[in-house]
Amino acid sequence: MNPKPLHRSITFWSGIFVMGFITWAWRDSSMMTSGTHVGRVAGMNCEGFVGIRWFQKDTFFAQASFRRPLRSATRTPSFPIARIALVRGQGLPVDKHPSKRIPGLSEQNRIIGEMSYLRSENWIIFIPHWLLILAVAGTWAGVMAWRRRRIEKGLKGSSMGG
Repeated sequence: MNPKPLHRSITFWSGIFVMGFITWAWRDSSMMTSGTHVGRVAGMNCEGFVGIRWFQKDTFFAQASFRRPLRSATRTPSFPIARIALVRGQGLPVDKHPSKRIPGLSEQNRIIGEMSYLRSENWIIFIPHWLLILAVAGTWAGVMAWRRRRIEKGLKGSSMGG
């Protein structure tokens, strides 16, 4: 019995598809900001990162989802390299808000500034696209190696028994 060729493996094409999608989202994030809100959780794609945000109970959202161009000062023509960060609210008074529309401030730094005046129950994690691609590629490579080992083990077992 011959194993299926690699190009007929759903695992192979799934990995290619997921990494291609993340690469497309990374490129799109250099020009556009997009996101959605579901209950107390919000997700966004912007400036080379995926942001996952948790809000306090009484937070009200004006819109369920959004997509808008980045400000020209923060728009980049290539793949932006973002940093990983976890930020919690600090509960500062609103009048001490540190980022009242500072020109040229990146979207990530603007959000970090906004978090400082929210209560500590609020948090956001920024996960860079490059880190997502590394995680998917590592997992995919491990699954592909396991698949190969499993097929080789099956071939050895069938040749010994037959």
